[in-house]
Amino acid sequence: MIYLVTELCKGGDLRELLQRKKFFTEDETRDIICSLADAVVHLHKRDIVHRDLKLENILVKNSPDKDGDKIDVKVADFGLSVKTGGVGIENIMTHACGTLIYMAPEMMSGRGYTQWCDVWSIGVIMYMLLCGEPPFVSKTRKNLLKKIMNTGVKFSQPIWASVSDAAKNLLTCLLKVDPAYRMSANQLLENPWITGDSTMPVVPPNVLEMMRQYLEQEESFSAAERIIPSIDTTLKYPSITHRG
Repeated sequence: MIYLVTELCKGGDLRELLQRKKFFTEDETRDIICSLADAVVHLHKRDIVHRDLKLENILVKNSPDKDGDKIDVKVADFGLSVKTGGVGIENIMTHACGTLIYMAPEMMSGRGYTQWCDVWSIGVIMYMLLCGEPPFVSKTRKNLLKKIMNTGVKFSQPIWASVSDAAKNLLTCLLKVDPAYRMSANQLLENPWITGDSTMPVVPPNVLEMMRQYLEQEESFSAAERIIPSIDTTLKYPSITHRG
């Protein structure tokens, strides 16, 4: 017989706490997202993808009695998690699973997905913590799928007027429809909204985005050479700059 001893989480899950509070402050949200991202980094370094990150699967260890109390959270329910063989193309996943409002667009596209699906889920959770509602809602499953896969994140509710631009900028990076442009969990931990470092760039580029920019520049210069063959090409390879 095997006995499993786990931590006692007296605060219930994050969904229950959100229902009581209606929304979280930025400081409260920052603590939660930092802990969540740290857990996801730990998983991804071991090639584990959770695939079902949602409010109900984040347990609150303590029972915060008043606003301002630090909320200690733990990631739970690994029933849909999978251990991959790494980040190679042969390890791309294709089986769509999870809870729809938290699922990344690529999970539903049928073209495969990677560990970046967990980062999308973190973005959905952060959005819900700050305003109390999911970023994409619809009365029908079909329309909800369409919104998730084709609509950028919006901040139309009045509550967003009181949320910092840094938080909203971070959300747009987490909820990029194209996972190649989505930040990683590591980059999330380094984001200025998390660290409080205003000297860091707001949107740290990932490698794929830099490669795409480089290829776009290559194509532009190649086209220019075909049109104007006599042009001086000594500056053919300019330094790559990030589109802010």
